[in-house]
Amino acid sequence: VAGKGATPRMIEAAITIQAAWRGFVTRATHPQCAAVRREIRLRRIEKHAYMLAALATRQREEIDRMAAIQRSQRSLIDGLTHEVSALRLQTHARAAAVIQRYWRGWRA
Repeated sequence: VAGKGATPRMIEAAITIQAAWRGFVTRATHPQCAAVRREIRLRRIEKHAYMLAALATRQREEIDRMAAIQRSQRSLIDGLTHEVSALRLQTHARAAAVIQRYWRGWRA
């Protein structure tokens, strides 16, 4: 590139490309670089595993909390259902008494 017609910008670009290539080759072939890369990768994986475990714990707690809320709501609904049934029976008994009073009054 340093031949005829090469501009300073072209020379600078060639130097940058060569430096990047040399760095890549060194990192790819040097045993210490490979060991450092493996160590970094393992730390990232470990950190990610801890993060996923914490997330799973939070989600399990949320599921348990929602289940407790649903149990509470279910017991309230059951209680209300029982009250409504009792009120229906009471109303039915009162209505039957009123009907019988009128019926007997008309027959007498």
